[in-house]
Amino acid sequence: MHTDTDYLKNIAAEIAAKPNQENQNTLPDKHLLTEANRLQKLITDHLLRIDNFPQRESFYFNTLSTLVDICDILFEIKNIISPDVKILLDLLAAIKKVLPSEISPKLKLPNAFIYLQNGPLTESCEEHRENFKEQEIDPKLITIATIAFSQFTKQKHKLYWRNFTWLKGYQEKLETIDWENADCNSKNEALMSLLINCDFNDDRFFIYCKKYKYVYRISCHLNFEC
Repeated sequence: MHTDTDYLKNIAAEIAAKPNQENQNTLPDKHLLTEANRLQKLITDHLLRIDNFPQRESFYFNTLSTLVDICDILFEIKNIISPDVKILLDLLAAIKKVLPSEISPKLKLPNAFIYLQNGPLTESCEEHRENFKEQEIDPKLITIATIAFSQFTKQKHKLYWRNFTWLKGYQEKLETIDWENADCNSKNEALMSLLINCDFNDDRFFIYCKKYKYVYRISCHLNFEC
């Protein structure tokens, strides 16, 4: 498939090499659009014909990875969602829909996709932060519980498909948590339990849990409840 996507990559490289004033078009590059449409059909047909799972898995991952790289080439021209960038995002979305359950967790996310998610995720983070405050969650735990949002939006590290799917699942759990009927001793513990069930992996959370457990044991001892 690399030979099939090479032409698309060459078109993207040519667009990126144009003088800045030529990159202000409000319409997508015609050659890019035509080639993207051709590839969508070609890739889809090829995927549906591969019966061997390891072969299909390898082809799927390599093809999507190549398209991500091409999308990054176009996005890095101006770091905006131009009509050309949107063509690649639409192509990636269409290919992902063919076999959504077989997308590799190791697939790198396009920078343009991350850019588009920043606004909604920042807004979601603030909403959950305010909700935590209303529930009188420990401020230190609030900071920890919102780490995942800031890590995604600040893009200090490369982000992969697994990062996005985990964050979406985490959001869903936060939105459905029943604070009043959670099977825990406190709302703090309800949030800690949710983080544990989500496999929240951060040293700051582990340290917080250890300190919380120690303080809880001392409190039980002083109150003769243990």
